[in-house]
Amino acid sequence: MKHLVLGASLLIGLVFSPICLEFTWARDLELKNLGGYPKGVWFGHDLGFYEEHDDPSGRAQCGPVGGMQLDEAFTPMGRWSLITMIHTDDNPGGCNQRFMLLDPRHRLDNLVIHVDFRPAPGTNAESCRTTTNSVDIPHTARDPNAWTPMFYFNTDSASGGKCVETFTLDGRDDVELLISFVAWGKGPDFSYCGNYTDTLNPSSFPSERPPSKFHHAKRGNPITFSVSTNNTSGSCFLRFNLKFISSP
Repeated sequence: MKHLVLGASLLIGLVFSPICLEFTWARDLELKNLGGYPKGVWFGHDLGFYEEHDDPSGRAQCGPVGGMQLDEAFTPMGRWSLITMIHTDDNPGGCNQRFMLLDPRHRLDNLVIHVDFRPAPGTNAESCRTTTNSVDIPHTARDPNAWTPMFYFNTDSASGGKCVETFTLDGRDDVELLISFVAWGKGPDFSYCGNYTDTLNPSSFPSERPPSKFHHAKRGNPITFSVSTNNTSGSCFLRFNLKFISSP
C-alpha cells in the first residue's frame, strides 16, 4: 500500500508540476484576474502616462486614467483588449506604450508581429520617441520582462507632432491582429487619429462590447495608423484582438 501511495503521489506530481510552475509564474506577475492562466496565448498591450518635469496634471492624457494594472495589460487570444485612449490635446506629459506576446504552450510558433513606430516625415521627432523604431514583439513562453522598448507619444504642446505606427505579421497565414482605432471628438475633422476605424462624438463613450469596425493586420496586409500630438482637441481609442483567422 505504501508503494501504491508513493507511486500515486509521483504520478500526480508529474502531471501537475508544469501547471503549478506556470501558475506560480503567473502569481509572480500578479496576473490575478486571468482565470485559468496560462492555458493559451496572451497578447500584452501596456499603455501608461508618462510624466514630464514632475508635473502630474496630465494623468488623464492616457487611459485607463491612473495607468493599467499588469493583469489588465494581457488579453487572451480571441478576445478584445481593454479600451485604451490617447488624448491629443495640450496637457503635459504623454503616453508610454509597449507590447509582448505570451505563448507558454507554443501554439503560435513561427508567428512574427513587427511594430514600426516613428514620427511622420517632416514632423517634430521629439513628439514620438523610442530607443528602437522598428522591432518584433517579443514572443515568449514565460519571460515576464520580454516587452518591446517603450514607444512614447508626447501629447503636450510640442508643435507639429505626428506618431505613425505600423503592424506587420509574418510567419503564419492563419493568424490576424484586429485593430480598433476610434476617433473621439466634435469633428468634422478626425484626422488626429489617422486611419481611424470609427468616430464618436463627445456625448458618447466607447462600449466594452466587441467593436463592429476594425482593421485586419495579417500576413501580406500591414496596418498603419497615426496619432497627431499637435494640440488637437480629441482622443484616439485603441484596442487589439489577436485571433485565428478561422475563428468568429
